[in-house]
Parts: sequence; structure tokens; C-alpha cells
Amino acid sequence: MKRLLIFFLVIVTLMSCNKDMSDQFYPDPTKAINDTTWTTKTISQGFIDTIKKSIGILPTFTIVFPCGSDLLMKLNDSLQVSFPPYTIADLSNNTPYTGGNVQVDVTELRNKGDFIKTLIPTTSTKYLLESAGSFYVSVSRNVSGVVTPATLASNGYVYLKWLDANPRSSMQLFNGAYLTNLDSFFTWKPNTNTMGYITTWDSTNSSVNKKGYSLTSKTLGWLNADSFLDTVTTSRTRVNILMASANFTNKNTLVFMIFKNQRTVVKLNPDYTNRCFYSLNIPVGASVTLLSLSSIDSVLYMGTKDVIVNSADKISLLPQKTTVQNALATINNL
Repeated sequence: MKRLLIFFLVIVTLMSCNKDMSDQFYPDPTKAINDTTWTTKTISQGFIDTIKKSIGILPTFTIVFPCGSDLLMKLNDSLQVSFPPYTIADLSNNTPYTGGNVQVDVTELRNKGDFIKTLIPTTSTKYLLESAGSFYVSVSRNVSGVVTPATLASNGYVYLKWLDANPRSSMQLFNGAYLTNLDSFFTWKPNTNTMGYITTWDSTNSSVNKKGYSLTSKTLGWLNADSFLDTVTTSRTRVNILMASANFTNKNTLVFMIFKNQRTVVKLNPDYTNRCFYSLNIPVGASVTLLSLSSIDSVLYMGTKDVIVNSADKISLLPQKTTVQNALATINNL
């Protein structure tokens, strides 16, 4: 009888242990929210595409016109584009088209939120830029609605003109370039080979106050009117952003710094060793907004914080679940 009782107790004890073990919580390794590791690899293109598809909503102006026409088209209340006739050419041999229709597509980045939506900072390698306006321009052949990529002829150029309340003569032309490295995926390069230039204009009279910039370029793609920020004579520092939750890593999160008093947007670099995001050359005393964007298990997260930069700042940022609509409302008001 004692043996039976001991055997019964052992079975009950084992069953109790199994129950206790089954009540323990084990993170599901298949869910990205439970992945707290950082990576030394380049930023995943899939992650970038996911963020762009969520918030990258920008209008593109499309104009179809005869290739022999001198195009001068007002795209909106503040922007116009111009192409001389016969300056759009076959992409394979640079021979100008002499008949049929050609197509011009223009995307405009004028607000700070536009740069966030396209994940494009206003930086040239590690140097900060202030933008007066950025544009993506492409050309193509349009035959009965069938579009074939084209290019500018050797004598061709694009001319853009837009309004700006306070145009400055210090702006110069920069060309955009995509990168594939751990820190960055886009940079602006100064146009130093006489392939384009920026000028200011002023047609103010007694009844109308109109002034702004004009851009002339012999190249297409991403074009930007920029000037370098003064980071030589001003005090500057490294800013470090620590994510308040370990779930947000450089595999699923991007962090931006947006200057309040100028059109400057900085994408912070991931620091694998210290598990943070950082940027160099930030002016001490600058008033900025920090913004993070994360996509984890098809859920969008965003964190924001307004700060004034102090020397060797270490700032905590906690993203929260959000909707695309709420994220866009915040981004559009930057």
C-alpha cells in the first residue's frame, strides 16, 4: 500500500511540475518583435521598401508633349519646368528624338516632411546641408502610352523655377546618389563639373511680391539646391539616441533629426557597439525634432521628441504603435 501511495504521489508531483513548466512564458522566436539583436550588415532593402510603402506618398507631375515642342509647363502654384525642343534622346545612343511624344516626370521635395517620406536626408556624407528644394526628374519616350526610359541629349538641359520667400545666393546644385552601406543609403554630392547651377530671381513690383530660385542642369535624377551648414566656426557635438525598448534595433528602425528653423533633415547612423543611433557635427543649441520609424511584424511604430541639442547628448526615445494616417499627420507638420 505504501508503494502504491508513493507511486501516486510521484505521478501527482510530476504532473504538477509539467503544469508549472507549461505556464512559463517563452518568447516566440518567429516574431520579429522578440528579436533584440543588432546587425553589422547593410540596411535591409525589404525594410526600407516597407517604410516607403507606408509613408512615401508624394505626387509626381507627368507631362506628355511632342518632342519638337519647347516645353514650359507650370506644375503647381510655385513650380514650373522647361525643356528646349529636341533635347530628349534615346537612352542607348543619345540620339535626340525628332518625332512622336516624350514624357517628363517630376517629383518635388519642398517640405521637411517630404524628405522623411522619401527617406532622403539633407546631408553630404557627414556634412549637414540646408535645402531650398529638391526634385527628381526623369524623361522617357511615350508611344501610344507605352513608356520607354530616355535621357537628355548632349546639348539638353532641364530648367526648374520655383517661388521662395527668402532666396539666398549661397545655394548650389547637388546631385543625389544612392549608397549601400551600414550607415547610409543616400547622399548629396556637390555638382562641381559645370553640369548645372542655381540662381535667384526677383520679379517683385508694386503689386506682386515674387522671388525664388531657378535650377539649370544637364543631368537628371535627384537634383537639390543646397548650402553647407556652418559646422566649422560653431560649436558642434555628437548626438546619441538610445531606444527605450530593446525591441527597436537597427534592423527595424530608422531615426531622423529635423531642424526646426531650417530645411535640414539628418538620418542618424546606427552604432552597433553601443546599440544606439548617432550623428556627428550637430550644432550645440540647435532646436530639433527627433523622429523614429519602425516596422515590426507588419506594425508601424513612431517615436518623436523635441529637444535642444547640448554637448554629448544621450537622449532616450520610445516608439509607440501608430497608424499610417497618424504618422503622416505628424510628418506633414514637421
